[in-house]
Amino acid sequence: MLQKQLKEFYYEILELLPSDVREFFLKRGKDILIIFLVVGVIYVLTFSFIKYQEKIQLAAAKELGFAIAENDMKKKEKMFKDIINGYSNTSSANFSRLILGSLMLETGKKDDARNSFQEAQKKLSATPALKASARIGEAYSIIDTKQDEALSILKEISESENNPYTGVALISMAVIYENKGDFKQAKTYYDKYNRLFPNDPNSSMIKEKLQRMVDLSGGNNTSS
Repeated sequence: MLQKQLKEFYYEILELLPSDVREFFLKRGKDILIIFLVVGVIYVLTFSFIKYQEKIQLAAAKELGFAIAENDMKKKEKMFKDIINGYSNTSSANFSRLILGSLMLETGKKDDARNSFQEAQKKLSATPALKASARIGEAYSIIDTKQDEALSILKEISESENNPYTGVALISMAVIYENKGDFKQAKTYYDKYNRLFPNDPNSSMIKEKLQRMVDLSGGNNTSS
């Protein structure tokens, strides 16, 4: 049926061409018709695939909405996993990986959280802000067990351009070093935060922290 329709369309196009061009096509008709039919089939299949993908994206988005609205944590977790498994390559599945990682972190399942955040990073490589979300989530999932690795990730985030988590990373590093008793390093990151975000609503608290680190480390306050 499709081949017959494409063939009829081919001859309709021929009628619109100048006579000498039409004659050339008719002489080479068989070869050209085959090419035309192949291209036509590819076009139709491609268009059908695009429509199918649109339906998948819409279905995934609908399921994501239901999952976000769900209040029962066990059901919520299962719904996000179902989206990831059922709509793996959609943007809704990518977002679900981030939320699932956060849920795992919140419920103390830190290994599962890290796995979810790592998987999200692979899928979100072309989306810097969302990838940074997954990256900082991974840092928090190992902050108690692999502190040096967590610090390395946080430092990477703090030095990356065009991501919304620079401040979070800097404060997190400052707090970690403060808790470790490394007041000189803590001072470095509180000071950097204070310089980069002078209008932060919590700036007075940060300045107090910075001054305390200066006093404890015996160094000079380098902020203006």
